[in-house]
Amino acid sequence: GYPYLLALIFKVFGTYSVSSAIIALLLDCIASVLTILPIFWMTNRLFDRKAALAAAVLFSFYPPSLWHATGRIWDTTLFTTISLFFLNFLMMIETKWTIKAAMLTGLFFGTIALFKVIILAFYPFVIFHIFLQKSMLLKLRLQQISLLTFMILLILSPWIWRNYLVLGRPLLRSNFGLELKLGNNSGSEAYMQAHGRGKIEMHHPIVQKEELEKYCKIGELAYSESCKKEAVAFISTHPYDFMRLTIQRILYFWIRDLNLNKGIEGHFGIRSKKSAFTTFIYILPLPFMFIGIVIAFRRKKPAGVLVAYLILFPLVYYITHVRQRYRFPVEPIMLIFAAGGIVGGFKFLFNYRKTEIYSWVRMVF
Repeated sequence: GYPYLLALIFKVFGTYSVSSAIIALLLDCIASVLTILPIFWMTNRLFDRKAALAAAVLFSFYPPSLWHATGRIWDTTLFTTISLFFLNFLMMIETKWTIKAAMLTGLFFGTIALFKVIILAFYPFVIFHIFLQKSMLLKLRLQQISLLTFMILLILSPWIWRNYLVLGRPLLRSNFGLELKLGNNSGSEAYMQAHGRGKIEMHHPIVQKEELEKYCKIGELAYSESCKKEAVAFISTHPYDFMRLTIQRILYFWIRDLNLNKGIEGHFGIRSKKSAFTTFIYILPLPFMFIGIVIAFRRKKPAGVLVAYLILFPLVYYITHVRQRYRFPVEPIMLIFAAGGIVGGFKFLFNYRKTEIYSWVRMVF
């Protein structure tokens, strides 16, 4: 989806021109602003209007939302925006599943998957959720699941057919083998220690000439399959290393690299010798997010959709590799719960303080 969008921009404003860069970044900025809408709606549904306003303000000034919208021409911001609208739609129909709702869900799924296939990791949860709708007959539930799946395949069928014609195999993405190898090889640990946890280009064809020559010689599918075999061989012969790398990837996804002595290239081209600020921004929402999740579930609000997304979305990154931008699609959800946790915490403290003052006044007078 995104390469086609860039191709259209290049066609109109020139290939790799300044005008095309401005238009591409402008679209990212517009998408980033629109993300505030589903953030506000979902927070209001889970908590209240004060928390919704707090979540909207937090996202507006959240550094990664500025970094990704203005510093990188890629699908990160746009994918995040349409995913948030999709999650808001799922929260709206959580107990109101109909044939129309199932078809619209499939349409959403397929359209988002055109931009990033990883959204399909959320598919099992939605199917399971429909299946648990005890208010519907089993036949109706199965019918909705079938229609939802059919709509996804219908939207993705041109891409699958294109890959069959060009690559000779009906598939969506062919690069999983390479991604698995990048994070799981004999030199990945030492390379990441030297260059940072988010650096994994050691074996990538865009960096290594030998890998590019191999890619050109044997073709895309054969190269990806070769990478997959190498990665699986490493994992099977080094299970403890794979487990350690996976744990490190999970930690990096949520709290970044805690080694603050390493220099980093800051966003906007600003050179910094300290990564403390970035790590602080990464970690800051987490405690409030957990508080917000507890508050939402205690109030029996429809938080299951968002919590499931937080759990399922990053799974593939845990076993392949993690980069800073991979976490951004879940960060608005983190801020939704964090806003609920902050506002809920203030309310608790305020009410507690009022009760304490009232008891003290009664005791005195």
